[in-house]
Amino acid sequence: MNSNSINIPCTLEQRISKSGNPYMCLVARIGEYEKVIFMEQSEIVLAKYMFASEKATSKLNISKSTSETN
Repeated sequence: MNSNSINIPCTLEQRISKSGNPYMCLVARIGEYEKVIFMEQSEIVLAKYMFASEKATSKLNISKSTSETN
């Protein structure tokens, strides 16, 4: 890992909008702070495909490094 890099744990989550529509997003948590990152549909499909071996839940842990997922 580059010395300028920081590994931030995040999850791919399905949430419900204020209008009642489901959507997928990445959620990064740093201490008590939460940053929601909206992704394009193609990015969501890629993330689901790459981590399909994770437990089938509405939250997927995608904080593993590339070497850990192979």
